[in-house]
Amino acid sequence: MKRLEASTPMSITEIRADKDRLRAEFAMSTRRLEMRIEKLKAQTTTQLADVGKKTDTINLLKKELAEKNVTNVALEARDRTLRDQLRATEEELRIKSSALREASRELADKEAELAKALGELAERSLIASQS
Repeated sequence: MKRLEASTPMSITEIRADKDRLRAEFAMSTRRLEMRIEKLKAQTTTQLADVGKKTDTINLLKKELAEKNVTNVALEARDRTLRDQLRATEEELRIKSSALREASRELADKEAELAKALGELAERSLIASQS
């Protein structure tokens, strides 16, 4: 009986005080939750701003990468063209060098023939002048 009496309020005033205490606790709990929600909203806003900035950075980097890829493809094509031109020029040089060597040999042969002919002419002139 004493336990039952101890657990039940004695008067209306005690009941009201207990009720007021519970309301105050609930109000405090509610305010703490509201503050926590505000803090989480602020954190979410900050994180969303960071995500936005990082997304912008990613998009910029993707654009730069695409531009560099285009430039790289163009440079590779130019490199192939220049290599083909170099090979053609080297082949042309090889052919012309060969032709030059052949012309030089022919010139040397002609000079030798001319020298021989001049020598024969000088010898005939000498013989003719002595006769």
